Amino acid sequence: MRSIVEMKTFARRLLRQGDIRSEFLPAELCFDAAWSMLLDLYIARSDGKAVSVGSLCIAGNVPNTTGLRWINMLAKRDFVRRFPDPQDGRRILVELTEEAARKLEACLNRMADLETSIRVP
Repeated sequence: MRSIVEMKTFARRLLRQGDIRSEFLPAELCFDAAWSMLLDLYIARSDGKAVSVGSLCIAGNVPNTTGLRWINMLAKRDFVRRFPDPQDGRRILVELTEEAARKLEACLNRMADLETSIRVP
């Protein structure tokens, strides 16, 4: 099992890979808002933070209305929970649920294993 620092670094690398893809390919071919949002939430969780709805929409590279639809879908599937920002009750924060964090961690570990196994010496 990898450390939280290794997993956070791997998640950041996956997000950056998405940015690189979109530099070379049309955005509609690289669209993966939910995955980007989940990775962003995973990174924030490893830092002990929640993410505002607006920031999560930016992470997903989608307009707020589209981002809200994705957040609603993730909430309905118990991947995220929303709650008022204790510092500013006008803002809504989002975080991974415990179960979603476990699933995402297992997924990222498996992906990291695959990446390690296909490296050419």
